Amino acid sequence: MFRIFNLLILSSTLVFTMAGSAMSQSMVSSAKWSKPISFKLCDANGCNTYKSIELDRKSIELGQSISITNLDNGEPILELAVTGINYSDQISMCWINNAKNTDFPSHITVGGCKR
Repeated sequence: MFRIFNLLILSSTLVFTMAGSAMSQSMVSSAKWSKPISFKLCDANGCNTYKSIELDRKSIELGQSISITNLDNGEPILELAVTGINYSDQISMCWINNAKNTDFPSHITVGGCKR
């Protein structure tokens, strides 16, 4: 019984370790991408995710701003002042955010991302 319990603990640890490394992200100072995926806008009332978006650029550096347009109605959503970029080379995605110095962080998810 004790041996079975140890095997269960070991296999659970391996699964969590492998899943964590598959989605590991690193902070980078700049990024390029091929397609915008979504924009999650958060404010005091909660968060709203826009899936049909257009961005005014295909690359960004920390400290720059990026404009996001809602393609469903053609209306501008926000100009995001970029304070953080998270990069995952395993899935070629980036998360561009304004998390620093704000109570309600928002982020853009982009695909085909490269440092």
